[in-house]
Amino acid sequence: MQATALSPRSLRLPSRLLRAAPDERLVAALRRGDEKAFEEIYDRHHRPLLGFCRHMLGSHEEAEDALQHVFVSAHRHLCQGGAHINLKPWLYTIARNRCLSVLRARRETLALDDVHEASSEGLAVADEVELGEELKEMLGDIARLPDDQRAALVLAELGDLSQQEIAATLDVRTDKVKALIFQAREALAGWRQARVVSCREICEQLATLNGSALRRAPIRRHVALCPACAGFEVEVQRQRAAYSLLLPVIPSVALKHSVLTAALSAGHGAAAASAGGAAAAGVAGAGAGASGLTVKALMVAALAVGAGGGVVTVRELDQPRPVRRSAAKPPARTPAAAAVAVRVFSPPAGERRLGIVAGSQQRAAKFDTLGRAT
Repeated sequence: MQATALSPRSLRLPSRLLRAAPDERLVAALRRGDEKAFEEIYDRHHRPLLGFCRHMLGSHEEAEDALQHVFVSAHRHLCQGGAHINLKPWLYTIARNRCLSVLRARRETLALDDVHEASSEGLAVADEVELGEELKEMLGDIARLPDDQRAALVLAELGDLSQQEIAATLDVRTDKVKALIFQAREALAGWRQARVVSCREICEQLATLNGSALRRAPIRRHVALCPACAGFEVEVQRQRAAYSLLLPVIPSVALKHSVLTAALSAGHGAAAASAGGAAAAGVAGAGAGASGLTVKALMVAALAVGAGGGVVTVRELDQPRPVRRSAAKPPARTPAAAAVAVRVFSPPAGERRLGIVAGSQQRAAKFDTLGRAT
């Protein structure tokens, strides 16, 4: 028997079946050569894909160019390969990669702070009613979001993909998708709050804060939206640059030597005066009543003189008396008794004595024992 070749037309599915077929059957039909299956793929997915590209790029014209690239690339890969493909997230992955390439090329030619002005071109609502001011502002805020946050938010709001499919599209974990969506919504709320905050409050912070404090999100968002506050920030930066040149004063070479000489000289004078006062106070204190160490020193002096048959008398310095020295050699002063005058003489009758009269070696030994006990 001779095998009959199947014509491409015989492999085609009826249009009724194509519209009801799942994506897997459409991919299989396309790989068998049914071009109607690819048309059905386009009709099924092009609208949400175009919306995704439009909000990622902020331009309807660029979004249509990106969509064309997506389907041309998808047709080529589907016809050449035979691997299993989860069609919907796969198409969004191609669209995301194309949009990121367009955004990178755009940033190479534009300043980093430049953002496309919000446009309602291509949006369905613009065909029915004029966009309100709040919707225009939100459209611009979406364009300001980081690429990954904007992609996650748009994919979630399109309602066409599950979180698992969004994770596959963005090539991240599922919990990362939740975090990106939260961050995007938080940023949109922050931009909205930045519009209603008082310009005076922002200017006060710009005038007083420095360094990393000026990079706070509320300040940066308001400055990005408010030309007046942006101009004030530029003026503050200009003033600070000028002050950095005007305020520093260069000291003379001799200033350090002059200051140190004056300060150290004054310090030495004060120390000398303090030492003199302390010495005078020590003498007065010794006259009023000697300490235990002073008494011991005096006892040692008394013993030394008593061994030679002399007389030792201790007097208060504020009551000087005539001194008549004996033939015995006067004892040497000790440092401990520096504040007390020790004189050796033969006292006249009736004079008040505070010392001890020693006349023999035996009594000197007794005083020596008494001095150690003291």
